[in-house]
Amino acid sequence: MKNKILTLNQLTKIKLKRPLGICWGGFDLLHSGHINHFLFAKRNCSTLIVGINNDRDFPFKGKNRPILNEYYRSKFLSTISIIDYILIYKGNYPQKRDSLGIIHGKKAFTPFVPLELFEKLLPDFYFKGYEYKGKNIPEIKILKNYKTKIKYGPKDNIFSSTAIIGANKNENKK
Repeated sequence: MKNKILTLNQLTKIKLKRPLGICWGGFDLLHSGHINHFLFAKRNCSTLIVGINNDRDFPFKGKNRPILNEYYRSKFLSTISIIDYILIYKGNYPQKRDSLGIIHGKKAFTPFVPLELFEKLLPDFYFKGYEYKGKNIPEIKILKNYKTKIKYGPKDNIFSSTAIIGANKNENKK
């Protein structure tokens, strides 16, 4: 099996099949919502890259997060056959004043937007969960400058690692 966990520098040296799609997030605990999101994304692109926040730059989602460190999160993701590559992002981020966005329905500074990933790979598609549709998300503004199409996952696919671990008990009730 090929090594799917690559650095941004390694990814820029590969001939990536287009259309290229990127999913981005913490992916702290993999759950069915993630899998369904990846399936949706892969139906819309030839190469699917899943980028994850490194441990140091993991968005604040509650005490003791992430639960799984970047090594384990990337290893789990690498076992999913529809994901072509995984990147643990350790590059530049926008200035804090430019990154007001939404985390789990609340306004928050989200300084963990992978600028270099977008600039160097120029994805054709960026896949985001449906719960973010119509919200102020800093990376959306950036990606529109690159003419990247934003696609939101299915409406019935809203799950949350944060809710699963109990930080927000009402979020995953169905």
